[in-house]
Amino acid sequence: MKRHKTSPLLQLSASLAACLALVACAPSETETTEPSASSAAAAQLFLESAPSAPLSVMEARVQLAPGDTAIVAGQIGGTAQPFVAGYAAFVLADTEVMFCNETGDDQCPTPWDACCVDPDKLSTQRASVQFDDAQGQVLALDLKGQQGLKELSHVIVTGHVAETSTPENLIILADGLYIEPLTK
Repeated sequence: MKRHKTSPLLQLSASLAACLALVACAPSETETTEPSASSAAAAQLFLESAPSAPLSVMEARVQLAPGDTAIVAGQIGGTAQPFVAGYAAFVLADTEVMFCNETGDDQCPTPWDACCVDPDKLSTQRASVQFDDAQGQVLALDLKGQQGLKELSHVIVTGHVAETSTPENLIILADGLYIEPLTK
């Protein structure tokens, strides 16, 4: 059996997803990152049109296996800090997750952490998403703030399921990201 070397950042991503069930409401920085020189590099990751027939995060967790092509729709959140600072990685939650801003709790400073949801249930409704470079390392650029991307953004991710994914921890190695327009 051929073993793939697992990058430390991929291990971090897996560990982050495993620990997400322990996260509770807590204040955190909510300002978006200012555009920088990495904006041009990040722009190449964004798709101009919505990919067709995306799976929900929960459907993807059940239907997809390591190596499968993935087209998954969800909402950025499910933890107090869904973006990995300095890297092109984030936590994607199923759109069925009821975030605090959807339950009428306007006092929660971090509604995207879904602290109102049972942690065991929430752990089955998330996936880790990361954009890797040609060497298999997570791209060193902040996605938060790029093209308006922020906590609670609805997105569709394209890519494939990482070989290190498990039924408890879906990891999507993304190659494209579409931000769904806000609807009222």
